[in-house]
Amino acid sequence: MRRSHARAGANDVFDKERGLVTGDPPLRYHIDSMITYRPLVALLAGIAAVASCTATAPNEAEAIHGPALLVFYGDTTTVTMPASVQVGEPVSVTVTAFGGGCIGDGETDVTVSGLEAEVRPYRNERVRLPPNTGCTMELRLYTHTVVLTFAQPGEAQVRVVGLARPGDTPYTVVRSLTVLP
Repeated sequence: MRRSHARAGANDVFDKERGLVTGDPPLRYHIDSMITYRPLVALLAGIAAVASCTATAPNEAEAIHGPALLVFYGDTTTVTMPASVQVGEPVSVTVTAFGGGCIGDGETDVTVSGLEAEVRPYRNERVRLPPNTGCTMELRLYTHTVVLTFAQPGEAQVRVVGLARPGDTPYTVVRSLTVLP
């Protein structure tokens, strides 16, 4: 009985346990390489998944910060303040603005110069919503209160600046206040 001995090629591996020459590397080699590369493959797959999610579909609405709505489809704001005040005495001015759904309340800026005061209430509005999201159909009233102080006597003008909707056109309410000596 003749045995033929094949000559080992460049890719052949000699298996000492079995005394065989085989073209496949030992199983140990395959397992070692899987253990070595598994975390790297998982990391690359995770990065690709996160990048594809953020690159293809924005998941957040865009927000607009702008003047408050002082007129909303025929309803108008109320401006509450006393008819007179003493020089140097703080006076509260309260303004009602409209919102609801995707229109939230913002801060209020105020400037006083001589006998002129300007009150600017703001809103925060979500626009360009992601797919399958919406805003509730509700009307909310937001109250903006500021404190003014006039340093000289006379007839003061308080201007409240905002927007009228529909159309988002500028809208200003002017109220007078007597500043007593």
